[in-house]
Amino acid sequence: MSQSTIQLKGINQSFFLGKSQQKDVLHDIDLKINPEDFILIVGGNGTGKSTLQQIISGSLQPTSGQILKDDKVVTKESVQKRAEWIGRVFQDPKEGTAGRLTIAENLALAAKRGQKRHLTKANTKEKDFVRLLKTLDLGLEQRLTTDVNFLSGGQRQALTLLMATLVKPELLLLDEHTAALDPKTSEMVLAITDKIIKENRLTALMITHNLTDALKYGNRLVMLQSGRITLDLDRNEKEKMTVTDLMAQFNEPVVV
Repeated sequence: MSQSTIQLKGINQSFFLGKSQQKDVLHDIDLKINPEDFILIVGGNGTGKSTLQQIISGSLQPTSGQILKDDKVVTKESVQKRAEWIGRVFQDPKEGTAGRLTIAENLALAAKRGQKRHLTKANTKEKDFVRLLKTLDLGLEQRLTTDVNFLSGGQRQALTLLMATLVKPELLLLDEHTAALDPKTSEMVLAITDKIIKENRLTALMITHNLTDALKYGNRLVMLQSGRITLDLDRNEKEKMTVTDLMAQFNEPVVV
């Protein structure tokens, strides 16, 4: 699948619009996502990071503004339609997999991105699945018939990553996908994430609260505060930053 340029123009998001409890979450967001960008998004709780990803994925319609895929306006495109070109990995390892299905069956479903989902001809892909699972170096290639419910959180999240990228997405959205894991497992899953993105030359947006990870991974860093982009660093600018420098830009508590 060819890579597209994704643009967000003037995105605003409010909840309970026009009511006394109106909450304005995003304000005039302009963001250009170039092919092969790996953007780390940082910000405190409630700054709109997950809301931004929901809008990009189509699971939430913005109050105003546009989303463009190359020159095509896709703001009103359904979440199902966008799932044909967007891969997602959530914070909860259980969200991206079907626990009662085997590893092979989960991969067979992932291989049907953009098609009608069914489990036929899974056996014909078994060799491909073994080859792909070996790249994770977790021994999952020996457990194709194991129900996913029996995997650890780290194994399940690594499998979810593989599923989200099995059919190369034009955009990969990672919503704090290591936050529910212990530090060692989180580090392992992040290394796998980085490897998959680089080897497949993917375009990705990753939300994190960890500033060390934000500086270590990706080629761009975007900071959201109070629903606004307050910082957008390219690779060169990012490499010059320290965690202390980055913390100085924050008005809210963060993790280092």
